[in-house]
Amino acid sequence: MPSASVLAPSALLAAAAALGWLLELVGVRISRWLAAAAAWLALATLLASWGATGRATLELNLPGTLAGAPLALRLDAISVAFGLVVLIPTALLFTFQRRGPAEVGVAALAAAASLLASEAGSLLLTAVALGSCASLVLVALWQEEERPTTAYLVSLSAAGLLLLWAGVVLEVTGGTSVYSAAPVTALRVPVFLLLAGAALLCSGLLPWPSWLPAMWDRERLEAGSLAIALLGPLGFLLLARAYTLGAGSWPTPALNLVLAAFGVVVAAAAACRAQAAASRPAFLAEAAPLG
Repeated sequence: MPSASVLAPSALLAAAAALGWLLELVGVRISRWLAAAAAWLALATLLASWGATGRATLELNLPGTLAGAPLALRLDAISVAFGLVVLIPTALLFTFQRRGPAEVGVAALAAAASLLASEAGSLLLTAVALGSCASLVLVALWQEEERPTTAYLVSLSAAGLLLLWAGVVLEVTGGTSVYSAAPVTALRVPVFLLLAGAALLCSGLLPWPSWLPAMWDRERLEAGSLAIALLGPLGFLLLARAYTLGAGSWPTPALNLVLAAFGVVVAAAAACRAQAAASRPAFLAEAAPLG
């Protein structure tokens, strides 16, 4: 299996966005169906690439570097698992939700960026791809409805900064932020806390009102549901990558208890806010993350 197949799922979505935009210029309005077909084809391509390699790791080294880190994409068990988590709901959303031509293009590019984040071979490249995805999702939210997105902006901006901070610390202390090359000793408690903070902010799982419930409290749900499908899994991806950086363990066993306790606090706070909600939509918006 050629290493270029690692890039194929994201390239299909980006090509669908570009082709749909060009066809819209000449009056052919099939961008929605192009995006849906590209998402399903990207899903099939991801599974085929993983199966053709015998479930072995497949890497693609792109020309150039990013702040000294190689531009490498990596198809392994983690990237395949999170690629499926991203692509399956995205393909369903593209198939059954109605979007305007401009909205379809932005959504397809956001999905491509989310896939690149799951396949990124280094922490710095993950940060760049996540930031691109978050920016494109923000454009989709503004296209759909002009309303304040302060919680989203603050959370995702902070997540990106924490992720970049963790990547720089890994580069300085471990010599590289590449997942397969970083030494195990580089994952110390400060780096892990930066990754965990970025993960929680990206997924919206916080004890206080975050961007996640706000996505369900919109007049239209197309962009909000896309934001949850693309960004929510990336938060858990960061924790999984932290686990691999530590060779199957976190810096100290106490961190397992800390994260578990934090999860209990998040669930309890969401339940309290749901009970205090003044309307059924507000209740469902707060209770949805508990599912």
